[in-house]
Amino acid sequence: MKRPGDDIEKILFDEETLDKRITEMAAEIDKYYAESDRTLVLMCTLNGAVVFLTDIMRKLTVDCEIDFMKVSSYGRGTVSGGKVKILLDCARPDLSNTD
Repeated sequence: MKRPGDDIEKILFDEETLDKRITEMAAEIDKYYAESDRTLVLMCTLNGAVVFLTDIMRKLTVDCEIDFMKVSSYGRGTVSGGKVKILLDCARPDLSNTD
């Protein structure tokens, strides 16, 4: 039986390095939005960015909202066709007062 990670050839960044950088990014975002009157919207591309979004949200201290999109540039198989298809668009009609 195939286990998660069996198909990974090389780990580029270990968990500690990723966590440190995500913490740094969250601190930068917090600093910016602590003094901003704009709404922070975290836009997540499904399915690949969900874990990252969750990790950074846990470290933020400022209020934020989330939304999701699902896109694909793949037809059948593993080769991109070069055209992006929006499979699920964000639910927000207006992003003008957001960052």
